[in-house]
Amino acid sequence: MKKIHVSFTGLGAGNIGDEAMMNGFLSLYKLQEGTTIEVWDKNEEALRIFPSCYEFVDFRDETLCHTLCKEADMVLLIGTTVVTESESLSWPLGELGNKHIFCLENGIPVHAVGVGVDRLITPQACELFNQGFLNSIYTWSVRSKTSRENLLNLGVPSKNVVSAADLAWLTPYNSTDNGWARGLLQSIGVNPDIPILGVNAVNSCLNNALRQRMAETFDYMLEKMGWQVVFFCNETRDEKYFDRAAAISISKRMKNAAVIVPNFYFTPQEMIALLSFCRITVSFRYHFTVFGMLADTLPVTFQRAGKLVELTEDVGGALLITADDIIEGKFLDAIRKVDTHYDELKAKQRVNVSDVKLRALNNLYFLKDRLSSYDVSVKKEVLGKQPQHILWVRIDAIGDCILSMGMLREIKQGFFCNAYITVLCQSHVAELYESCPFVDKVISFDKQRAYLDIAYQTEVIQKLRLLGADMAINSVYSREPLSDIFTLQSGATVTIGYDGDLVNKMTPELKKENNQLYTKLVKRCGTVFSEPMRHEEFLQALGLTPNAIKPAIYLRDEDMAYADRFFSENGLKSSTTIALFPGASHPGKIYKYYHLALNHFKDFDVVILGGEDVDVILKKTGADFNVRFFDLSGKTTLRQCAALLSRCLVYFGADSAGAHMSCALGVPTVVVLGGAHVGRFFPYNKSTTTVSVPLVCYDCNWDCKYNVCHCIDAISCEMVIEALRQAIENARCGRNKCRMFFQGKTLFKETGYKPRWRWPSKAGLPDFVEFVYYDDTGSAAPDVSRGKRLFNWGLDWMRFFAFRLKG
Repeated sequence: MKKIHVSFTGLGAGNIGDEAMMNGFLSLYKLQEGTTIEVWDKNEEALRIFPSCYEFVDFRDETLCHTLCKEADMVLLIGTTVVTESESLSWPLGELGNKHIFCLENGIPVHAVGVGVDRLITPQACELFNQGFLNSIYTWSVRSKTSRENLLNLGVPSKNVVSAADLAWLTPYNSTDNGWARGLLQSIGVNPDIPILGVNAVNSCLNNALRQRMAETFDYMLEKMGWQVVFFCNETRDEKYFDRAAAISISKRMKNAAVIVPNFYFTPQEMIALLSFCRITVSFRYHFTVFGMLADTLPVTFQRAGKLVELTEDVGGALLITADDIIEGKFLDAIRKVDTHYDELKAKQRVNVSDVKLRALNNLYFLKDRLSSYDVSVKKEVLGKQPQHILWVRIDAIGDCILSMGMLREIKQGFFCNAYITVLCQSHVAELYESCPFVDKVISFDKQRAYLDIAYQTEVIQKLRLLGADMAINSVYSREPLSDIFTLQSGATVTIGYDGDLVNKMTPELKKENNQLYTKLVKRCGTVFSEPMRHEEFLQALGLTPNAIKPAIYLRDEDMAYADRFFSENGLKSSTTIALFPGASHPGKIYKYYHLALNHFKDFDVVILGGEDVDVILKKTGADFNVRFFDLSGKTTLRQCAALLSRCLVYFGADSAGAHMSCALGVPTVVVLGGAHVGRFFPYNKSTTTVSVPLVCYDCNWDCKYNVCHCIDAISCEMVIEALRQAIENARCGRNKCRMFFQGKTLFKETGYKPRWRWPSKAGLPDFVEFVYYDDTGSAAPDVSRGKRLFNWGLDWMRFFAFRLKG
């Protein structure tokens, strides 16, 4: 199978523009699974926006990078200014040039895609270009006519160069990100409905005179014009030459308070969303200007480098200013000019942005035919032949099985259409697979007993061996020791697993040992994905082209008849019935105030569903319900439970199997969501509403270091009520709306024994998600008596001391 290696151009180093350019390239061409990509730091969280099928490697590891280049059929240089001496001679000319020389000596073609090329001045720089770029790079697509002219002047044949546009113009962006951005701005004291001047400055370009003049201008806008001044960091490194240092140095000289947006490594989509609330931006950086234009705001651009001049020439609407303009007091005039002619300039800019986006499509001019030859299936490479009997190993929980059920449809209807499929699962889940039309046989077992009783474990293995399966598939991302045992000892000729994480009793040593025993291991890159997306990635690695994987549950006629009979006998109507699932597999997921929220919906009936654990919850809260409810917890089969749920207007409850049932059945779902792994399991469909408190300790996988899971315990009942109200309203109107309600900072009391509040990232979440910042301090609090308030106060102190002792 042909392979591509991507050379280092800044990915993961701190400049958000680098991620935008890679995003833009991937919108033109999706690199194959297993593509190796050089990055600054392979563990950088900002890389989580890219598909997990890629392998990130440290660009400083020269030996490894050379090996990967030799193994590749093509090396790509994607984005950034790769020909410049503005920083130094060593980067990028020296370091990249050495790699290109290595590729040339080993006959490996290098192609530059969407790059910038500055005019080289010094003889040393020109010599470095001649040595490392002139003959080693086969083709060039560049971001402007100026870059093309600079290449031609350096001796590159015109037939090898095409003028396109910067890849960042192709950044996929959905305006629903604006809900997240509004919430973040509100959380740091910015009113999105008052004009905002968004400022991005670079400290290495400033002297004290410039800083003072800019501070005076910003003070005037705050005092006389009523604007807000907000500083943004497009380059997130904290060193003294970069954006945060510039923001601090200017704001210190201001008489009035300016706001500095937290120096997070935002995704390009998040930065665009934030800038969409700015009326005008002041930009010292190329890609900050691009982001502002994509956000449909107007930039005033500082003439910091030649590429900013060519950018403003490319896209009308951007006003260029110089250091002299600022010193001479023309800075405010420039901003006023843009504000005065705002509509006219914006209309012109929109047309030009549309044109430059079309030009950016030209970046694959030289590569279309070459890349098409790389799109080969891995079916034959992995399997050799079509399997006759597949063992499907899914020994995880109910919700996980519902989430992955859609994979069986794709397998049975795809390349494996003639295969006989046997499922291995836990006993209490078996009924879900028994009704699945894509399953031929089910083997179930007691998981807890299998871990404790080796003889019983061996008995299960013997059953698997008797099947004679020629392929065993363990598609669980978070593998566990027992799933590996059953897969690897099943006797199947081909075994396929996921190189996932370590959260399910898996040690690094055991995982490494077992990895070597699998025939095929689907690689991970540490990026964040929803579980359905991971399922799609897994099937793609098998050479399938799956449709979107959705949760599934298959009900029989007798299941639906049971639900219809129950509704009829009890006078229930779908339009006024809420399904409540208060229980969950982990105690930290359980919310204590479902009854208080439901008491605000007195015109509704409630059907309580779930396992026997719900009985414990109802003993504490059942007497406090002021609505009619029916407790069926622990009294139904899984399919009967799902059938009842399908008859309800909405689901309301915990992050549990019931919520996945609800999504599979198309029932609008309201989930009280903790922070253990936000984005992995919820939300993933357009009819889900979640409510959460965003905290710094997110992504703990329920390994909570506190005595109480504050991400659940501190959720405001008022916010839950509002989320449920909106979900009911949408359900009655037949609208699908995915919202994530996040509790504002003022509604979360930070103390010494609680984690800090932090607005979450939208990376890894679906584009259709709308963030809702809930900070309604005027809402009525739940009716809590003085005695209960004193009790809660005492409980807070007890938790504080317990936390100190635990620490």
